Amino acid sequence: MGSLPFEERDRLIDYEKTARITGIRKGRFIEFDYTVGAPELTVELVMPLSAFREFCDLNHVHTVTTEATIRKDYEQLIWRESHGGNVFLSR
Repeated sequence: MGSLPFEERDRLIDYEKTARITGIRKGRFIEFDYTVGAPELTVELVMPLSAFREFCDLNHVHTVTTEATIRKDYEQLIWRESHGGNVFLSR
């Protein structure tokens, strides 16, 4: 599998992948939300900085800026509210 071109190894190549940094632990670990394609496909992850950088490089992950983060959070809040979800228990 390692000898295949990236396009043949990455089954998610057609989806936008983003990392929204949410915090730093002990000055070494990056807390972030990793999203593939849509906000519903988000997981919370924690990695050492070097692993985070490697993860983002290998998976072609775009790091979300602060302004985009605020916009994304707002849109997710509106989506959850319109679908009857409890926004305070979702994190």
